[in-house]
Amino acid sequence: MDKKAPHPASWAVILILAIWMSTIIGAGVLVARSSSFAAETNVLPGETTSTPTTTATGIPTSCPQGTPEPLWVEPVTSPTNRLTQTITVRIGNGAAVTVTAESGVFSAMGSFDAYAHPAQVEMALLANTTHHLRVYATVRTVNQGGCVYGGYTLATDRDRHGAPLVIVQQPVDSTPTATATSLEFRRAYLPLVLRSGSGAAGTPMPTRTPWVTSTPGPPPPTPHPGTLTAMPSPTLWIPPTP
Repeated sequence: MDKKAPHPASWAVILILAIWMSTIIGAGVLVARSSSFAAETNVLPGETTSTPTTTATGIPTSCPQGTPEPLWVEPVTSPTNRLTQTITVRIGNGAAVTVTAESGVFSAMGSFDAYAHPAQVEMALLANTTHHLRVYATVRTVNQGGCVYGGYTLATDRDRHGAPLVIVQQPVDSTPTATATSLEFRRAYLPLVLRSGSGAAGTPMPTRTPWVTSTPGPPPPTPHPGTLTAMPSPTLWIPPTP
């Protein structure tokens, strides 16, 4: 007895069932993997997390925010007739300080702080010039427990009270101004009445006698040390008696 070959429609149904079963099985595997991954990371879709770095002992190495260092400049002397001036700069954990102005660039290197050890920068001044100062201070780099702080530069053009850092250099007139006052002697005459002496029956005879007045005039000559200078003296003149 001959067996009949399967109808082509039966093969199509079997193929569709096989594809459908494989799709269901694959979806189940994907769901299981997704659930497992979500449980391990505890992260919701669309969220991101960062894992902190830990040392061998399990202590996190995240660094706290550093405190900004202060920068204070003491007031300058202005105006001045000097050709140099020292600028006092107070900088926390300072490594270098630079001052710029019309007269040039001036620097100081060392270990500075804002209190006991400020930077002292000596700068030159140009004659008859207004100097506009700008101060730059570099903060020292510090490593604390694996955390690095500092390494930056601060700048200012004002002193600690908020006044502009401006120095006016102006010379002082070295020529002294002296005022000399002297006396000039002049002669004048006043009437003189004689109450005794010759004359008609002792009649008083008018005459003249000098007196001295003083008015401003040129200064007398300056004597040399160890010498005497004769000063003019008033002259007394009495006319002869007739």
